[in-house]
Amino acid sequence: MLKKSLLAAAVAVSLIAASAPASATVNSLLVNWKLDDSGVPYTPVNVADYVDVVGQALVTNVFTGPSFSFQESGRFAITTADGGIPNSGLNFPTGIIGLFTGTGTGVIGGTLNFNTDGLLTVKKGITGDAADTTIAIFQLDLGIAGLNGCVGGCTIPPGNVHLELKATYMLADYFFDSANADLAPMVNNTLDNIDLYAIVNMTATEVDGLVTNVKLIDNPAGGGAGFGYNNVFDPDLVAPVADGASILRLTNNGSVRLETRVLPEPSMLSLMGLALVGFGAASRRKSKASA
Repeated sequence: MLKKSLLAAAVAVSLIAASAPASATVNSLLVNWKLDDSGVPYTPVNVADYVDVVGQALVTNVFTGPSFSFQESGRFAITTADGGIPNSGLNFPTGIIGLFTGTGTGVIGGTLNFNTDGLLTVKKGITGDAADTTIAIFQLDLGIAGLNGCVGGCTIPPGNVHLELKATYMLADYFFDSANADLAPMVNNTLDNIDLYAIVNMTATEVDGLVTNVKLIDNPAGGGAGFGYNNVFDPDLVAPVADGASILRLTNNGSVRLETRVLPEPSMLSLMGLALVGFGAASRRKSKASA
């Protein structure tokens, strides 16, 4: 009878735990974190809140009525933090480059949504080519943009862009928290319940004119707007015309913040249910031994 009561209690507790709402993920923006653009020796720049990003992107669109799909490649320089020295921020001695590629869909005059195949690769240095060291990789989790404020009568106006990307790789000696603890072990350790995210907010503005030398993707002198595009997408683009509709050349200006997200622990009710099941199993073994 005792065994049946314990088993019933365990089942009841497990059902209650399953029906209870899951604990919400706790998100916390990092403050006074540090980014070292040299790696070793340790010479970090203190980031009170965000690093500044500025660069260009090449976007190609395929229309199906008012809806469209798109492919994007961007190259962004990270040379200052918190607005740079003129705004009480700091400059990075060397600089860092971010390379972004992504796809998605949108509606003319509406919103744009990125697919989760988007990838942000952060490289040491200011060229961003294959010879540079990759210091972090972030996988897109959420990406949205508002298609407002068309420049020059374009069909697909750029707008404000919001990206949330989860860190999947980080090289040691570059990213640190406010206590000077290296963030790389947290990112590369899959056993804990804390994830690190990059939160990107940018304003995109269309640039008129030709996008030249897109084919020279491995040469930084080959034109920034198409940098990396032909490494990812097919078919290759060779010096396309930025027509404001099927092909856009954009400038981007914004910020990147780092955020930790603490995942919910297993609820106490679930743990209690497991404990009761274990106690019941132990009781059964003891009864068999007595018999």
